[in-house]
Amino acid sequence: MPTPLASTVAAALLVALTAGCALEPAGVRPPEAEVLSVEELRGVIERAAAEGRAFDDGYDGGLTFTLQLDGQMKVRSRFVARKAIAGRWRIDADGARLCTRIESDPEHCARVYRFPGVGGRYYLDVAGGTQKANTFVLR
Repeated sequence: MPTPLASTVAAALLVALTAGCALEPAGVRPPEAEVLSVEELRGVIERAAAEGRAFDDGYDGGLTFTLQLDGQMKVRSRFVARKAIAGRWRIDADGARLCTRIESDPEHCARVYRFPGVGGRYYLDVAGGTQKANTFVLR
């Protein structure tokens, strides 16, 4: 059974995604995005975790993901910024994908792309998300 916080964040995420999906077509990977190799992906993620940096999606009420070196992850919604939901992350070396799991939800894995000439901006190829929802900025 989901916790009240998880339900609140899930509802906030649903509102943000619904609003974004209503205004934006389903995600199609931007043609200029270049896939990260497993070594590049590991470098980006581990460097961000070591420096305590976070990945933000493009929505005003969206999500912030803070990854830690031990595989732990904290997810915050800007709708419910005072609390974080715990999760885990790992790198699937065989598929060169970033895999995340929030609380007891199923694990999701996706390829990660960079935007050439735009440092700190990444695209996660998550099925069903819009381009904006799948684009993250490293802060």
